[in-house]
Amino acid sequence: MSDFSKRHYETIAKAIKAEVDELESLKGEINRQCYDATYYTLSALETRLSEQFEDDNPNFKRNIFREACGL
Repeated sequence: MSDFSKRHYETIAKAIKAEVDELESLKGEINRQCYDATYYTLSALETRLSEQFEDDNPNFKRNIFREACGL
C-alpha cells in the first residue's frame, strides 16, 4: 500500500507551482543568478520528490506531476 495518494501529489504540486509562479512574477526584479538558482532548487525538489513518489507508488505519473508543478 502506498503512503501517498493523488490528493498528496496534488497538494504538493500546488505548493511548488505557487513558488514557481511567484518566481516568474519577480523575474524582471531579481538578478539572473538568483532567478536561476531558485528555479534550479525548485526543479531539484520536484525531481527528488518524484523519485520518492515513484518508489512509493508504481502508478505515479512523473510527467503529470512535473507539469502540475509548473516546471
